[in-house]
Amino acid sequence: MNRLILNLSKQNALMNPEAAKAVQSALGMGIGGIEIVRSDAEESHLLTLLSSSPSPPSPLPIYLKIGYTSTGSNMLHSPEFISHEINTSPIVKSGREVIPVIHNLEEGKRDRDLKEFEEVVKICVGSFDEITKKTKNTPSYGLSSNGLGLSISHPLHLSLETFLNHSTSSFTHLFFPYNPIETTSISQIPKDKSFKTIAFRPLTGYPDGGVGEGVGLRFLDYDIRGGMTMDMKGVGEEYNSALKLALGHFDAEYLTIESGERTLTPEERETLDGCKLLRSLILSEDRSLDSIRSFQSYEKNLTQNIIPLIHENFEELDEESTEVLAGFFMEHANAVRWYSARETRRLMRVGGDDGMQREHYVEENESLQSYAVRFCLEEVDCVSVGVTRGTYLKEFEEIFKKV
Repeated sequence: MNRLILNLSKQNALMNPEAAKAVQSALGMGIGGIEIVRSDAEESHLLTLLSSSPSPPSPLPIYLKIGYTSTGSNMLHSPEFISHEINTSPIVKSGREVIPVIHNLEEGKRDRDLKEFEEVVKICVGSFDEITKKTKNTPSYGLSSNGLGLSISHPLHLSLETFLNHSTSSFTHLFFPYNPIETTSISQIPKDKSFKTIAFRPLTGYPDGGVGEGVGLRFLDYDIRGGMTMDMKGVGEEYNSALKLALGHFDAEYLTIESGERTLTPEERETLDGCKLLRSLILSEDRSLDSIRSFQSYEKNLTQNIIPLIHENFEELDEESTEVLAGFFMEHANAVRWYSARETRRLMRVGGDDGMQREHYVEENESLQSYAVRFCLEEVDCVSVGVTRGTYLKEFEEIFKKV
């Protein structure tokens, strides 16, 4: 597990009790370090967790990502900002081993020409080098950059060569996006490198060249019901039963017949219109399964469109209707996970509409996350992954045993 870096960069990552418990478990497994963004609140949460956890088998480096400061268009990783962030960091002041990491240096390219940007790089690297040498528990520094994964034509592409031309011997760690469909960054790394390479986003890839403007592919089979496999022809009887039950419950066929024979009461008309709306919604969600590509886009549609639509049209549903509708959406969410995992496998195998050619054949009995991690570790030293549940951690433990 020393090739696993635990990524806690997401805001409030440790506020989830289950995630905090998973982190405590990970500390005793010999992980390679923890990655966190500079923040007094987040660092304090981590320190509290570390103080109440068993000591790790070996010293645990903490990778502290320090970003850029901006004042109008005069944006740079200024020496004053860097010095302040490191000197006031709760984790640094705790005396634990910290590797300060330059975060998204490519942002300094905005509104600057290449010569001006090189000056930004020179100043930034010099500042990190100086402060790490002055601070007892910061033996070296690193770089974390989304720009390394962008195509050379992208305005925020970061040339590793440009950075290395100004880096010093204290530079020891490089974080960059790398996964089965985003491999641009690896070509920039020299064969005789003297620094450690860490892939971030190993389980999320953007087919649109890494710019993150489309729906990302998640290399995850998490939360798919036991017994559901990728060689199945469909999602199974549980979903079909929930669909049939929901359509039957909101049928209201008798009211449709009655409406042709007499004028419905206001209550009956409201019931009929409500049933028509819910049946239409359920059928629409069912038809969407074949085009599903991402569970995240499904969740976004659910929270931003479907749930507000239901609340807008129904002040209150009776208990039975609520249970039937909840049962359908629970099974539908599981079906979405299955369909999105299957579609991800297809896109990895044959490519998508982005013009990229890929030939990743994931065996039916191997999870997407296992394949993605193995793929990354063939080229990099470590992977940086967020772990929010103990069950996820156990699976990663099994994956790393096989690497």
